[in-house]
Amino acid sequence: MGALTRSAALVALAFVGITTGAAAPALQVQSVPEVTAGYLVNFVKFTTWPLEVLPEGATIVVCVAGDSGRVAKALTGLTQGAINGRSISVRKVTLTGNFDDCALLYGADLNADSAQLLIRATSNRPIFTVGALSDFAERGGIANLFVDDGRLRFAVNPTAAARARLQISSKLLSMARIVGL
Repeated sequence: MGALTRSAALVALAFVGITTGAAAPALQVQSVPEVTAGYLVNFVKFTTWPLEVLPEGATIVVCVAGDSGRVAKALTGLTQGAINGRSISVRKVTLTGNFDDCALLYGADLNADSAQLLIRATSNRPIFTVGALSDFAERGGIANLFVDDGRLRFAVNPTAAARARLQISSKLLSMARIVGL
């Protein structure tokens, strides 16, 4: 994702505050992993998985690959073990690992080859894939974070989400740049 500017961090923090109902601290700037974790939490909050994959009361497993634990640590602190009343488990994985339990999979520090590997490994599976590569969603992932004009933004690929049988809230989609295959 590259360096995140102060204004991009504030925009991201405002997004997290708007969608969670929390007030954004006036001068507090979050770290890149904390801002990323905030986006991932909102992706989970505004997505519905098929009931046979994620039944009511089931633990939501958020998997993180390739960030040396920075985002995973921030996620653990941010979720406090629950989102929307569901238990949350944060797990570090490798790109060649087993993703069977993952409801959401975030791939940090991806290059084009590793992004394609992750997309192929999760294709047609009910896993909300997120990448930090600027065109990850255009390549077939479900969402990606990117910086545009000093602002942190995200793109969503509804075709990839539908293929994964995930329903993404219109509220989340209204804030996204929509891309397709």
